[in-house]
Amino acid sequence: MKTCILCKENKPLEEFYKQKTAKDGHGSRCKPCARQVAIQWHRDNPIRTRENKRKWRDKNKEYNPERYRKWYEKNYEHKRKIVASWRKNNPGKVNAINAKRWAIKLQATPKWLTEDDYKWIRWYYIQAKRLTQHTGILHEVDHIHPLQGKNICGLHHPLNLQILTASENRKKGNRLGKESKYTPSERRKLDEH
Repeated sequence: MKTCILCKENKPLEEFYKQKTAKDGHGSRCKPCARQVAIQWHRDNPIRTRENKRKWRDKNKEYNPERYRKWYEKNYEHKRKIVASWRKNNPGKVNAINAKRWAIKLQATPKWLTEDDYKWIRWYYIQAKRLTQHTGILHEVDHIHPLQGKNICGLHHPLNLQILTASENRKKGNRLGKESKYTPSERRKLDEH
C-alpha cells in the first residue's frame, strides 16, 4: 500500500505508475491524479504539447497508421459526431478549407504562402459568414482576379480576395472585379464585432 501525495488516499501499488528512480519502484501520485496533472499540463502548454506529439509521430511513423486505424474503427461514431459538431460551429473555417482544396486542385495556390496568409484567407471566410448572420444577406468571398479567367488567372491569396453579397458576386460572374471594399482598418472593426 502507498499514499498518494495529491489525493492523500492509501492505495495498492498497482494504482501507481512504475517509476525506476523511486525507492519502491512506483511514482508518488496515483494513476487518476497523475492523469489529471498531465491533462492540466497539456492545457497549460498547448504549443509544447503539439511539438512533442509531432516529434513522436516523426520517430514512430510505422506505429501511427495502424494505431490510428484501430482507434478510428473503435471510435468511428464518436469521431463523426465531433467532426459534425465542429463543422456546424465553424462554417467560415469549413468554407476556407473547401476553397483552399479547390484552389490547390486548380493549381492556384502559391507555394510561398505563409501561415499568416492562410490566417487572412480564413479571416475572409469567417467574416463573410458573420456578415451573413448579422445582416441576413448572403455574403460570399470572391476572387478579384478569377482563378479560371479567360485572359488572366488569379491566385488564392489574401490580396486577391474580397467579400461581396451573393447578388454582387453573381453580377460580376467570372470577370475581373473591383478592389475589395474593405480597407485594413475596416477589417479590424468588422473583426471586433
